Order: sequence, then C-alpha cells, then structure tokens
Amino acid sequence: DASEAAHVAFRNMRKHEIDSVGVVRASVLELPIADAAVDYTFSIGVMQHTGNGPQMVSEMARIVPKGHNVSLNCYGTGTETYEKIDAAIRARTTKMSQEDKMRFANRIAKTHRGILKMGALGRMIDRQLHKYMCIRPTLVQMYDWYAPAIAHHYDPEQMSRVFSENGLEVIAANFPFHIAGYSDEKRKNRSTAFYMLLRKT
Repeated sequence: DASEAAHVAFRNMRKHEIDSVGVVRASVLELPIADAAVDYTFSIGVMQHTGNGPQMVSEMARIVPKGHNVSLNCYGTGTETYEKIDAAIRARTTKMSQEDKMRFANRIAKTHRGILKMGALGRMIDRQLHKYMCIRPTLVQMYDWYAPAIAHHYDPEQMSRVFSENGLEVIAANFPFHIAGYSDEKRKNRSTAFYMLLRKT
C-alpha cells in the first residue's frame, strides 16, 4: 500500500498483541516474497491504479503454490461513449487540487443519492446514466474513481490473456466471462467492476 495504511495496520496489531501476522510495505509490481511462499493472495481496487496490472497479477500468481487461490477486483471497461466521457472528466479531475477533488466527488455522490431517492423514475435515470459515466452514492467511491492519476479499465479479453499467461483459471466471477457464450454488453452498460476468484494451475 502506497499510503500509511501498512504502518497503521502494524501498530493496530501490536496494540492488540497480535504477533502472528507480519506487515510488509512494498510495490505490488515487485513483491519481496519468495515463489509459492503464501497460501492465498487478494487485491481489492488496486490493479487499475498500478500502471501495470498484468505485472501485478503475475506477482500475485508467482507467490502462491499451484492449486491455491487468488482473489482480484478491478475496474471493467464501459461502452465506447462511456470511455470517452470518462477520459474527458478525468482529464480535468486529475489536475485538480486535493480539496477540489473532494468537492467534485462529494457533488457527484450527493447527486446520485438524490437520484436514488426518486423511486422508479430514479432507477430509470440511474440505468441510463451508467451507460455514459461512473456515478455512485458515496464520496469514497467517487473519489477513488475520479481522483487517481492512473485508473485503467480492463475487458474480459485482456484479463483472460493475463490469467492464461500466469497459469490462473477463473473459478468464480460476478460476471462469468470465463464461460463460453458470455456476452459483456449488459455489464458494460452498467460500467461495473469485476470480482474474480482464480486458481493457480
């Protein structure tokens, strides 16, 4: 974790006298961990911000033995129009000050909460909005989406290729792109992220 979270986690564990867990602050692109040294790896909301998602997946796969699992979450691609609008918004938000980023994220989140309170009409508006932009009801979600300088979106073909190259097979996913005949159109129209459970073969 590039933030102070690792240090906070370490202090909290010592505070509660948990001595059996170690905390290491390092780059996910070059983990200081031996091959097949851990039982399980997981990443939530990190892959899209690394600048090299495939390398991160490679490292996660490297440090687990065959037959063990990897859990992964990442941003998925949207429609072509969605991606263009998202790029245009982020071209501005990533240059904002920290305070302006927070204000922007809060306005978007507040707008979405208002829409969701409109009942059936709000749900209809919500479905249409998601075809064109990422909009969520919390400040944290909106800040995480629009503030980081790096935020890549991945499609099923990209992920399948990366997983295959690293000996990983999908055993469960919120959108079953690993099953023959899967169509990604419904997910893309909702600008939804992927959540996946993988196994190293």
